[in-house]
Amino acid sequence: MSRRTTQQTLVVAGMHGGACAMAIDMELEELPGVAEARTSFARATVDVVFDAARVDVDTIIATIGRAGYTARPIPTGSR
Repeated sequence: MSRRTTQQTLVVAGMHGGACAMAIDMELEELPGVAEARTSFARATVDVVFDAARVDVDTIIATIGRAGYTARPIPTGSR
């Protein structure tokens, strides 16, 4: 991770399988500033690496919401 990127883990609700996780990853990786999204259906989480100068957590959560799921941040250090 470079100095310009931030990593945030979000809890995701509403997934029904691996295809849901892939859909979330695809949506997030289309956002300008998102470098990587790794969604786990089994853990019900998504780890997002992004440039905080280009996109914020609220926009990431809203994008997940538009895809049909709900998300909330896990505070850093709580994993």
